[in-house]
Amino acid sequence: QTLNILFCNKWFEKQNGLGEADLTGRNLIEVYPELAKRGFDRYYRDALKGQSRILSHRLHKYLFPMPPSAGATAFAQMQQSGRISPLFDQDKVIGTITVIEDVTERVVREMELHVQIEERERLLANELAARQLAEENSRLKDQFLATVSHEIRAPLNAINGWTQILLSGSLDEEKAQHALDTIQRNVGSQAQIIEDLLDISRVRTGKFHIN
Repeated sequence: QTLNILFCNKWFEKQNGLGEADLTGRNLIEVYPELAKRGFDRYYRDALKGQSRILSHRLHKYLFPMPPSAGATAFAQMQQSGRISPLFDQDKVIGTITVIEDVTERVVREMELHVQIEERERLLANELAARQLAEENSRLKDQFLATVSHEIRAPLNAINGWTQILLSGSLDEEKAQHALDTIQRNVGSQAQIIEDLLDISRVRTGKFHIN
């Protein structure tokens, strides 16, 4: 009931830098006051009542402060999973037993995998965005071609229609002049459309710049 340390293995001694004489017989909370500060002392009180407690690295990070494993520079402490269980003598709880596992390597692998998944998701998102952009560009291109086709066809229809009327010889001088003016105006409109298309081509090829 006093939580005095009766035994710890060589691995625990090595990781803490303390020898058996430094630990055996001493109160656990006195040796590791951080346990009480972080509220882990209640897990030992629960164990003395016969209840086991599991500590996950995801929630608790570590139970006892120990140096991180070699190469694990992302962590200030060794990442641990632990189990605090009651120690029974027949039906009576005579103490607690703590089992600690160094899971730093597993955590590092999980982090690396998470980074890889995020990178893959980013690449997929970029690919999807590029595909959507290409589809939008294709739609705009089709829309542009349809508009241009209409704009070119309109003056051509006017030119063709008035030319046919002039060739029929059925117009008097005033109406014939009106027909010629209309043809000339539509020729100018079509020439402007063609010039605009040529400007677009020059912009796309870098031969023409606009502000």
